[in-house]
Amino acid sequence: MRGVDQALEDVRRGRTGEVPVHLRDAHYPGAKTLGHGQGYLYPHDFEHGVVTQQYLPT
Repeated sequence: MRGVDQALEDVRRGRTGEVPVHLRDAHYPGAKTLGHGQGYLYPHDFEHGVVTQQYLPT
């Protein structure tokens, strides 16, 4: 619970960042031209369903 509490406190204090571009919704018209979804690595395509990539905001 400690991690969740710390995350909630960050949000309350406005300490948030931008969602990485490869994690942004790419299912609407024009999203791909903005780069949304590009470079996303689908974990289930990898052995053990695990892949290293940036998930947290930058």
